[in-house]
Amino acid sequence: MLGKIAAEFCKEIILTTEEPYDEKPEDIIEDINKGIPEKNNVHKITDRKKAIQKAIELVKEGDVIALLGKGAEPYIHINKKKIIWNERREAEEAIKNINN
Repeated sequence: MLGKIAAEFCKEIILTTEEPYDEKPEDIIEDINKGIPEKNNVHKITDRKKAIQKAIELVKEGDVIALLGKGAEPYIHINKKKIIWNERREAEEAIKNINN
């Protein structure tokens, strides 16, 4: 369902994970990808930080980036590890890096 909605409203889709815990990130991404009818605009990036960086690289004037799934949550769980996470800071850092 998520993939179908993204395909309807987005010209570029970056699939990543939000809380893989002990699941394989690739499996989560493939499950979402099944709902996307046209696969030519899909980027599959398991590392959320790199996915945000890719979104910043792709953005053009007039575009909107929607970072979905983590919001204001202060942690991300990967491979049974609780990692401090700040989605806003990651986006700001990616923007700063693209402008340098």
